[in-house]
Amino acid sequence: IIDNKKVTLTFTDNFPEAILLTLSVSGVEDDAGNAIALEEAQFSYYTVQQYDVLIDEIFADETPVIGLPEAEYLELYNTTSLDIDLAGWKIKDATDSTDAFSTFLLEPNAYVIITDDANISLFTSYGEVIGINNFPSLNNDGDLLSLYNNNYQLIHNVNYSTDWYKDAIKEEGGYSLEMIDTNNPCQGIENWMASDAVIGGTPGTINSVDANNPDEIAPSIISAFPSAEDSLIIYFDEAIELNSVDAADFIVDNGIGIAISAEIENTEPTVIKLFFTNPFSSNILYTVTCSGITDCSGNEVLLNNTAQFGIPETADFDIVINEILFNPVTNGFDYIELYNRSDKFISMSDLSIAEFDLNDTASIDEITQISANAKLFLPGTYVLITENINQIASTYFISNTDNFIENNNTPNYPDDEGIVALLDANGNTIDRLHFYDDWHFALLDDENGVSLERLNYNAATQDINNWHSAAEDKHFGTPGYQNSVFGEIGSGENLINLEYDVFSPDGDAYHDYLIINYNSPAAGYVANVSIFDAQGRKIKELSNNNTISAEGFFTWDGLNEDSDKAKMGIYIVYAELFNLEGTIEKEKLKCTLVRK
Repeated sequence: IIDNKKVTLTFTDNFPEAILLTLSVSGVEDDAGNAIALEEAQFSYYTVQQYDVLIDEIFADETPVIGLPEAEYLELYNTTSLDIDLAGWKIKDATDSTDAFSTFLLEPNAYVIITDDANISLFTSYGEVIGINNFPSLNNDGDLLSLYNNNYQLIHNVNYSTDWYKDAIKEEGGYSLEMIDTNNPCQGIENWMASDAVIGGTPGTINSVDANNPDEIAPSIISAFPSAEDSLIIYFDEAIELNSVDAADFIVDNGIGIAISAEIENTEPTVIKLFFTNPFSSNILYTVTCSGITDCSGNEVLLNNTAQFGIPETADFDIVINEILFNPVTNGFDYIELYNRSDKFISMSDLSIAEFDLNDTASIDEITQISANAKLFLPGTYVLITENINQIASTYFISNTDNFIENNNTPNYPDDEGIVALLDANGNTIDRLHFYDDWHFALLDDENGVSLERLNYNAATQDINNWHSAAEDKHFGTPGYQNSVFGEIGSGENLINLEYDVFSPDGDAYHDYLIINYNSPAAGYVANVSIFDAQGRKIKELSNNNTISAEGFFTWDGLNEDSDKAKMGIYIVYAELFNLEGTIEKEKLKCTLVRK
């Protein structure tokens, strides 16, 4: 069928982008011979770019009703000075995609509400509405939402969570999430918050939280993970500008060289996959460095432009539970700290944290994979797992949380006793600790917020002597770095040896415990170890007919048998080791207790 009302014109030169042009028409006749006088029409040619249209409001949890309709919606905003036709556009969440939009001209600096086609009438009083089939179910606790144009080009995506509300009451429902500054579309939680509107949201109009909130923070490399012997995945802490990525901007040391190509996933612009000519080798620590990479605000990666990595290996007994907080402050969160005491690079996605049933110690109550993302556990480093990184960082004055992993499924351990275990990908136990609250220092006024720290990585996990309360001077916890009670344990050549002969149990993280190493003549010995004052009076019994291993240690916290502070002065450590054959070994050493 020929449409005599439509004429297609072809020009020699391409139209310039985003320039207002004028078409002049004259002399064209209709079927009756009537000629058109001079007529003009203005138009412009424009290729839609990323961030031209934004998802700037999300209503994911419609109950309880505060004032908005009881139906989910998204709001789109045109950031340009031009009309944009949304025909063929789609919205996708983590699992589903909507049907394509019908023709709709979104005017400059205008808003449109997107909702299920069954809910159009609920929102027409608020502004322009597009009802679509297969509108995604917006998860209350978070979702990845992506907006694509008719050419399946990613225009904007938002990976929201309940933390973005920044309000414990509003995150329970009835309030929308609103973007603060539409000139800053790349940032996540820093540029979003719960609506301040009385009705709970601002569908179809400017956001209630609208304000100037520029992004002045440069992106950083979080980690690097080798996906194959010649490819490397780089993770950034925020979305990067795709057009700023060039494979030649990445280089790896130790003979690997410059990347030859790069792949970027549009739906996840925080991740780059690099390919190299030279393969990676096992047991080598590599460093990748980048330059010239920017976020969409133009901030360039500067200081935090490197990451270390190596070829991952299977974990055996290479990782230990190094610190645990099971009785947090009010409204606080538990945490578990791990330490890699080996020279292996280990994939965190192969590890799980579990809580075992106290009544059936072989049965698991809770279990969670530590990290769904590919992340390496480097040799000689710490990793902390918690439900809320910000709360832990603020409570313990931690400025660098690069080795923290936020996991919403981290087990919540009992305040008095529990069993924590680290498992490999096959469910085998790598390390396990059955802890008790009476392992804490007896004179603590309040155990809330005080972590239990491991004294030494290589001593037995279940040894009560290997666990002590974190020092007060370290705010009662050292998440993510060396423990305040850490000690290098060495048995020495004598029957017993003191790690240091002067100690000061004052909570300043320096020689807070007397460490008594022992070296029994053989396995199967029994130990009696006691502390005597200068007058020869026994004030503390550390071991009473306890079977010991070939070597190990005891600790004294400076308290007597009544859990009172021992006075400053000189004390004698007396040890008696014997076996069933009647062999007896005795030794005594002098130590000094000082206090502030």
